[in-house]
Amino acid sequence: MADWLINIFITSVCLFTLGLYFTYRERELEAIAKSKLDETKEKYLDQIAKRKAREREEISKLQAIVAEIEKKHQEVEVARQNIGQGSERGAGQNVSNVSTEEAEKILESARERAAEIEEEAKKKADEFLDKQKKEVQTKMVDLVMGVVKKVIGQLVSYEDHKKIIKSALDDMEGEGKR
Repeated sequence: MADWLINIFITSVCLFTLGLYFTYRERELEAIAKSKLDETKEKYLDQIAKRKAREREEISKLQAIVAEIEKKHQEVEVARQNIGQGSERGAGQNVSNVSTEEAEKILESARERAAEIEEEAKKKADEFLDKQKKEVQTKMVDLVMGVVKKVIGQLVSYEDHKKIIKSALDDMEGEGKR
């Protein structure tokens, strides 16, 4: 019976020791978790502070740009008013340092440049349309060949395919011109 009591005593001591160990270990893990949480929280708050600082810096840059734009706008408005007042004074008085001849030369060169740009745009548009037309024709050839192959099968030669396609394209162009 004494062995039995000794086993119960040893088991109780072991359980008590394990209880103390796990309690100690739990507190230690809680402390580690708390320190990691605090560390993460601090990093997060630091990132937020940095982001807010960058946002304030960007806002101040944007405000400076807006102020500069408003200043330029006011200068333009003042210049417009001065030009308007100058034209009311009479044709003989020049408000700016540019003579009438120089202004006409500038206008003429601007008109010439505009005509060049318009001509270039027309040329590019024509080239684009030609390219698109050729692309559509190529796709039509592929489509017609595929349809003819499916409808008629392998009985038609390549030359016959070309004749059918040419005829279909001619018909399409004839319909487009009407």
